[in-house]
Amino acid sequence: MRRMILLVLLGLLAVAVPLRAADQITYTSQPDEIYVFLNNVAFARDTITLPAGVTAAVALPASVFDNTLLLREDGQRISSYRLLRQNAAVLVEWTTGTGDGAREITLEYLLSGLSWTPRYDMTLNGDPAETADFYFFAELTNSALK
Repeated sequence: MRRMILLVLLGLLAVAVPLRAADQITYTSQPDEIYVFLNNVAFARDTITLPAGVTAAVALPASVFDNTLLLREDGQRISSYRLLRQNAAVLVEWTTGTGDGAREITLEYLLSGLSWTPRYDMTLNGDPAETADFYFFAELTNSALK
């Protein structure tokens, strides 16, 4: 009788554990848009779609400025989230709203490690030079999103 109860309990645990795991989603932020400023600072925007009623955990780059995170769900700002620093990443956790359908999540944040430096190239044409061609380039440095 005890063995039967033990087997039933083990069977219930085996079924219950995967159901809990399905209620959590982990995602690594891969920004859709990045705007690089001088002074080694960039603005990033990441938009994802998540189901309703799940615990979401999004890993942000370690170089994120914690107090710049803006988290929105279906256009409404989410202010109740946890921000945890773990080794080489920052983890933001929250529970998506209840109801039917998917939720559009937008994460916006500033981070360091992305910068650009202007580079110029000028070519003189002719001997003696009658015209000049001027080219502008930008050299990007990325130590944040490797």
